[in-house]
Amino acid sequence: MTYNILAQGLLVDNAYLYSHCSPDVLRWEHRRRNLLQEITSADVDILCLQELQDDHYAEVFKPELEKRGYSCIYKCRTGDKRDGCALFFRNSVFELDRYEAVEFSRSGVSVLDRDNVGIIALLKPTRASQSDPDFRLCVSTTHLLFNPRRGDIKLAQLCLLLAEIDRVAFRGFDSGNRPLYSPIILCGDMNSEPHSPLYSFVTQGYLRYSGLLSGDVSGQSEGANRGRTIPLHECLRKLDITEKSQYRSLTAARSKGSAQAETDAAAETGAPKDAADGKGAEDRASTELKGHVPHNGRAEKESSEMECEQKSAAADGGNEEGPGLIHHEINFVSAYRHVKRGNAPEVTTHHQRASCTVDYIFYSVLKRSTEMQDNRVGPTDVLEGPLKLLGTYGLMSAKELDSVRGLPNEVQSSDHLALIARFMLRPPR
Repeated sequence: MTYNILAQGLLVDNAYLYSHCSPDVLRWEHRRRNLLQEITSADVDILCLQELQDDHYAEVFKPELEKRGYSCIYKCRTGDKRDGCALFFRNSVFELDRYEAVEFSRSGVSVLDRDNVGIIALLKPTRASQSDPDFRLCVSTTHLLFNPRRGDIKLAQLCLLLAEIDRVAFRGFDSGNRPLYSPIILCGDMNSEPHSPLYSFVTQGYLRYSGLLSGDVSGQSEGANRGRTIPLHECLRKLDITEKSQYRSLTAARSKGSAQAETDAAAETGAPKDAADGKGAEDRASTELKGHVPHNGRAEKESSEMECEQKSAAADGGNEEGPGLIHHEINFVSAYRHVKRGNAPEVTTHHQRASCTVDYIFYSVLKRSTEMQDNRVGPTDVLEGPLKLLGTYGLMSAKELDSVRGLPNEVQSSDHLALIARFMLRPPR
């Protein structure tokens, strides 16, 4: 389950977005009861929250969910912000191997000057696989910048998060020297609409950003045809991240096949470590993954669009990592399809300023291709791996939400809807 629950402080600061709501609906006591009821009745094994206020985490959500058998990880936004991201997991199903709290604000990198954060957790199933005792599930949640005109910041934040996921979930190489990862779930509020350039980057695995204006990256109408060109190449260079969304020092260490070299390289990436300020799970494990059992790899058959982009990049920059093209090594598929029966768009956030999908659950598969149809990016030839999608919790359309007085309302106490996906997690045999 992933859910942006609308921090009370942000509700107060942006009251104009909720002028359609009765004051009683907006009071925290009312919202707290509804949110806790909705979350606990969902009875999920993994819960990711965004816009969770620090005092509400400490006084309400942490104690209530711990009573129900969950462990908790929390990361507040940096600076003077009071809300952040949280990840909860059921102790009877998973135990924590390790986690990273990712801060997107980086000194010396002008495009990364905002306070957004993310969490990456490596979870070990309590029913350990006999064939693969090192089997893990990687879960990451984030809340990217809202500003529709600053897609350059969103893209840089996402590349940084993907580099951290690569560092945490990497397990080795297959016989074709392609990277292998633990199964991965990436979820949260991406502040980007389906089939936008940022969405396409996640689901297609690549994006040519040269010539793209920052206001067009997220697909939000407020930013359309506005903004600046995107200085991503320089940003990644300062972060020591390649155009494959991997830390350069780590890829060099991996090519040498040295576990110690990789550990040393990881220490040099400059990523803030253990930045949860004591608010994470108390029993944090320090063990590293061992073994290189394949779970996830790049598709053997890349789409024709990817091949064309790589050839173009080679012509521009002399190699596959020429300026203007970024990609990543993880085969992500969205658990949701973003349209309802009758072709009405699914909506995950609804208020006076917007009614659209910005929240997602992506999961990694062994193979997939993508195709564009009616300006929509869709997966084809999907071969699932350890994560098998069984179903998703239904969403509503804008018309349906208008019929219940929009969001928040008497029953649903956020301006977002919760996304819930059911997976079967199967260690490889």
